[in-house]
Amino acid sequence: MSHSWEDTYWKDDSGSVVTIKDILFKVKDEPTILLDIRDLDHITSVEIDYDRKKRADLSCPIIVLKKDKKIKMILDGHHRRSKAIEEGRKYIIAKIFVGNLF
Repeated sequence: MSHSWEDTYWKDDSGSVVTIKDILFKVKDEPTILLDIRDLDHITSVEIDYDRKKRADLSCPIIVLKKDKKIKMILDGHHRRSKAIEEGRKYIIAKIFVGNLF
């Protein structure tokens, strides 16, 4: 079974759901920044599909969640992050989602 990025969502304990499309809408007007790859070192990597990583478009920004002035998680872009690291890049373009998902 294939998983599409469009199927990505987060659910809280009460059952409320936030989809990746909700997040993309919320960050659409946020500026794109250059993010130091090392600023993501503390975030655990997810299972990476080799073919998806190979096709990953590094011209598309990753989206990270920032709370209390610290990046807490990658909401979208694990394959792009992995590809950027593999290519030895020092920076990746990103959009920052500030606050809580719910």
